[in-house]
Amino acid sequence: MKTPDDEYPWVFGRDEIDLLEDEIEDLFQKYGLGSKKSSEMEVQVLHEQVETEEQSDAELSARLGLGLFEPDDPVLGETPFSDHKRPHHDVGNMRLHPIYQRARLWAAELHAWAKGSYESGGAGRGDVFRIYVNVNLVPIKLFTALHEEQHGDQIGLEVAEQEYHLGQTYLERILESLTLVMIIDQPSESLEKLRIQAQELHAIVIGQLAMIKRKKNNL
Repeated sequence: MKTPDDEYPWVFGRDEIDLLEDEIEDLFQKYGLGSKKSSEMEVQVLHEQVETEEQSDAELSARLGLGLFEPDDPVLGETPFSDHKRPHHDVGNMRLHPIYQRARLWAAELHAWAKGSYESGGAGRGDVFRIYVNVNLVPIKLFTALHEEQHGDQIGLEVAEQEYHLGQTYLERILESLTLVMIIDQPSESLEKLRIQAQELHAIVIGQLAMIKRKKNNL
């Protein structure tokens, strides 16, 4: 018998991603510019994330070219690049993909640590907050990249490559801040394990980027 998840796998996948995005949005509302709880440090960390996304969007638009996003033809209707005209793939596979699952489980554990450490005022508070802000972005970016990669066309591969690059950036920020936190304070075994897992994810993302480049060369 089919379950709702079997019939609507994208809804299930989006539910997971929506929860991660909601947690990020909560951070912006709680600590963003204009919030009574925000400090200069928190505003700067959040601004760093916003700038990265904006720059990435601009770079992707430049690579794709404006010609790929012409307005809908008044006679023919939507262009061939409209989202729902792209090839349909089983997005349910994405929630089971080993790379996404690995990133999701790692992020959940590191997010819980960062949230607890930051709210309790642990050592290296600025770097802990940076981890807190960046950690949920990793599974979000990998989920999107894996989904877009399935299309196998130029647009899908370009978007996937950009998302993998963002995942790489956020992992590097997390590793940088984790290293600084662990220098200040004696790290626990669990935190060291999470650092190693972050390094492994970073290597996986580099491998995915190399694969994307090979696929683009074969188009």
